[in-house]
Amino acid sequence: MELYQRGIIDMKMTKIPLKWGDGKTIVELLDQIAQRRGFGDILAEGSYGREIFGETSRAYLLEVKDFPIEMTDERLPKSFALGMATSTRAPVT
Repeated sequence: MELYQRGIIDMKMTKIPLKWGDGKTIVELLDQIAQRRGFGDILAEGSYGREIFGETSRAYLLEVKDFPIEMTDERLPKSFALGMATSTRAPVT
């Protein structure tokens, strides 16, 4: 949705409008990802599909060492944060 809002991708690629806060669209995209159909087939590749969106999209990709960042909060378990920061394999545990 961020890439759509910024004009990096468009309806030509997605086939559906990606508006912030549109729950029906999110449910539709989840179904497309699970079934690997339509735009969901691209999204199912995760950050490995980034080449499709172009170099401009990299500024919006949350990754370290070519691995996606897990959406966790490492402020409480300090050892977990240290492990992610010093891992040779990136933030995947």
